[in-house]
Amino acid sequence: MPWRQLNEAWRQGRLPHALLIEGPEGLGKTDFALNFAAELLGLPNERDPQTQLSGVPDFHLVTPEEGKKLISIDQLRALSGTLTLSAHRGHTKLALIVPADRMTIAAANSLLKTLEEPTPGSQLLLVTAHPATLPPTVISRCQRVRISRPPFAEALDWVETTTGVQDTRELLEFVDGAPLAAVALSQADEPPPLSAYAESLAGVIEGDLDPVAVAAEWSRTDNDICLRWLTGWVTDLIRYRTTGQPRHERHEPLISRLQYSLGHLSLEGLFDYLDQIGRVATGLRGQVNAQLAFERLVIPWSHPLEVYESNRWQNQES
Repeated sequence: MPWRQLNEAWRQGRLPHALLIEGPEGLGKTDFALNFAAELLGLPNERDPQTQLSGVPDFHLVTPEEGKKLISIDQLRALSGTLTLSAHRGHTKLALIVPADRMTIAAANSLLKTLEEPTPGSQLLLVTAHPATLPPTVISRCQRVRISRPPFAEALDWVETTTGVQDTRELLEFVDGAPLAAVALSQADEPPPLSAYAESLAGVIEGDLDPVAVAAEWSRTDNDICLRWLTGWVTDLIRYRTTGQPRHERHEPLISRLQYSLGHLSLEGLFDYLDQIGRVATGLRGQVNAQLAFERLVIPWSHPLEVYESNRWQNQES
């Protein structure tokens, strides 16, 4: 277990200067980091560690400033200066950067200097669901701590107990077994429009809907949920092409409906399209226009599927 291993390393004086806490969305990585920060600073265990830590002068939380999507270089420069100061209590000064993948390139380069020449008594915790988007130089100077999904049956039991809802399997499957993400979706004012995504994509493929209009509609929904649905859909297409069966039953009706058209898609093209989804997701964490980003993902489905080759998805960026 990561918690036990990190605590043992800390008590033995072997804890690395910087930890990169990574794993899929919805697994409680930030809560894990906050609780570990409280432990390192000698604070009692509480149910709301963030509120507890907010009044601690040796704790510094770095997130995108209000109204902005990215963590700026000025924030990292300020943090670097703060970490050089003496600790107010004990011997530890601790900074939590979340989500670390929201740092600008300049901010990440500024952090690199802190990682290369750590101030004695300072501790850095970086949290991300997208470690591949961080510069390799930053990753190489952190010890990676992987937060993994729990067994599906255990996660389902926990979600149903927590929410009081007995039919959350589909939501938990949608978020790939991440229990906190499933709870958040089940408690949202409106459920994720999974069937609406499916119907509108089918309309584009069948030529009944304007792909630009669909892209505009998708861009106005929760972008992360939409991209998660699209990723799951394409992943199931790949599985269907290789095994004859999709992973999730919810995709079977749509695959059956579009079986003839989808049969012309190449596996290489589908894998390239997954890469395109990843590029769009990275862009949306910055300043990319959401509608234009979704147009890159939706418009290709409106072309005759016989001409879909691996470079078709990449050409949409030009």
